Amino acid sequence: MSSRIGRFFYLTISFILGAFFILTALVSLSLPWSSVLRTELIQFILEENLILSLFGLGLLMIGLSLVTYSILSTKRRYVYVKTGNKSVTLDENVIQHYLDTYWIEEFPNSQIPSTFKVKKNTIQILADFPFLPQQEHHAFLEKIKTDFSDIFGRILGYPHEIQLIASFQSKQPNI
Repeated sequence: MSSRIGRFFYLTISFILGAFFILTALVSLSLPWSSVLRTELIQFILEENLILSLFGLGLLMIGLSLVTYSILSTKRRYVYVKTGNKSVTLDENVIQHYLDTYWIEEFPNSQIPSTFKVKKNTIQILADFPFLPQQEHHAFLEKIKTDFSDIFGRILGYPHEIQLIASFQSKQPNI
């Protein structure tokens, strides 16, 4: 579920639930003090079966939606890697943590935007680096690939190649 849809869904459900509880609280607070409201509420319950059924159906749908959303949003995402008879299961949050830690250690003065995805037993890391002269790109990228192969192979048990897809920012002109 994309984050925009998830956020919209969360805000909508939160608004509906908040409005429902406020309305229920106001009716509950005023029922003991108003005999007219009590009489009208009882009359409504006795005569409007279809509306009450639809209201119940709406509440049921909201409840099912909340349960479904909760299950989908809290589910951990894992990467399963199989090599021969050896199988490795990696939590995506662990991979992201190692990436973030590496960027902070290697580039303390820069924030490195990066993402990763796993395709056919290969981890692809996409990163946007600060400016670096063109002649230094190859050695720089090889060092990072070696570091990642070591981190993911030695620490996490990931046996396959790491693909690094990099872009470098252009040099900022002096003003």
